[in-house]
Amino acid sequence: MRRDRDCRSCRARNIKCDLNRPRCLPCVQAGLACGNYPKRLVWVGETTIEPKTLKVKQRRISSSKPKAAEPSTNTPTLSSSSATSAAQSGAGSSQSPTTPGGQDANQHSFFRSLAALCQEIVSGTERDVRDDRHLSADTLELVKSLHDLMRTRFERIPLSGTDGGGRPPEVTTTTKWLEVLGHVNEALKTANPFAILGIATFAVFDVCDGPFGNWVVHLRGAKSLLDKHCRNWEEIIELSHTIKGLVGIVARLVWFDTIGAIVRGTTGLIFEDWHLQAMDDGFFRVMGCPADTFRVFVHIAKAGVVSDPWGSCFMAMEQLSKLDANPTEWGRCTNAYRCTAVLAILNRLPDKATASIEAKQATVESTVDRLCDALASVSPTSPYYIHLATPAFLAGRNATNIRHCTVVRAYWQNC
Repeated sequence: MRRDRDCRSCRARNIKCDLNRPRCLPCVQAGLACGNYPKRLVWVGETTIEPKTLKVKQRRISSSKPKAAEPSTNTPTLSSSSATSAAQSGAGSSQSPTTPGGQDANQHSFFRSLAALCQEIVSGTERDVRDDRHLSADTLELVKSLHDLMRTRFERIPLSGTDGGGRPPEVTTTTKWLEVLGHVNEALKTANPFAILGIATFAVFDVCDGPFGNWVVHLRGAKSLLDKHCRNWEEIIELSHTIKGLVGIVARLVWFDTIGAIVRGTTGLIFEDWHLQAMDDGFFRVMGCPADTFRVFVHIAKAGVVSDPWGSCFMAMEQLSKLDANPTEWGRCTNAYRCTAVLAILNRLPDKATASIEAKQATVESTVDRLCDALASVSPTSPYYIHLATPAFLAGRNATNIRHCTVVRAYWQNC
């Protein structure tokens, strides 16, 4: 059981916390103070989320979280309105688990790929001084600070220990947060494209720690920065010669963009169609989602269900027809995503386009059954497991019996 979300009192006493807010039950029973939860780091220009909403959506984890800027004609900048301690996640490991097919599981972690990219940039720059105007000393400091932040945030550091300088690890992590915010802020002032590494890092932190699916502000900030350098796919390829991992970062941000719309039930995408070229077969293989199913997600996010309900129904039928009994982790994961696409279509299908409400509900229940079968059959040790959060989310929203709830609850406990 992960302990990074427990309140500080329960962690200090080494007992299980029930994560209740504002006071957990173990602290109430022991007569101890509880709470002391972190405030958030907010991007300058974020005006769409009111303070009351921020309080309601406060996550059950001791972690500072920044937000990306709203798009504007000026280069986005960010500000640290507050910063407190950040919990250690325990995502780091000295061993690299492999999939049944022998693939390195590290490629399934965006954090690890970002950290590896930062390490490569730092090592390559130190070995060979390049003449690229973006690879300045300030850029190198930015990349180094990002790498240090990810190591500090996700390596297993005992909470009772110190960082060697007499400071608790939580204080060290907060210091790293502020350091990175300062470097990214300076990079954004000059529209340095390497700032997208910082935005991507903050986006993934929020994917893990923030309200599920609420990543829009990060994506707008990244898109605003990219627009200053890349107006088409050819220019992204050219810029990727300087930022080697840029295509992979764009692919993951486009994924967040589309999946976030599915989760929130909204329409409209931030990134444009030509950005989809960043998503190749290798990317979908890592995510465990078939390419044709992702195209259905894009269709849904673009309000295709409302504009073409009958065509959307045929898409749902096609996805159901492709469900199979593939015993591999990949096959089970693809089944889960295909069922997710069907549920997303049925949830947005107008009632006037449905001949029988009863038939629609029966189809939803049957699809959730198949989705839960796939979800329950994927091992928690599988590298695909963490990417099944969206299928689990839609399964929970459409659950109709105790078994559905049990499977979904087990997923979130294991995740």
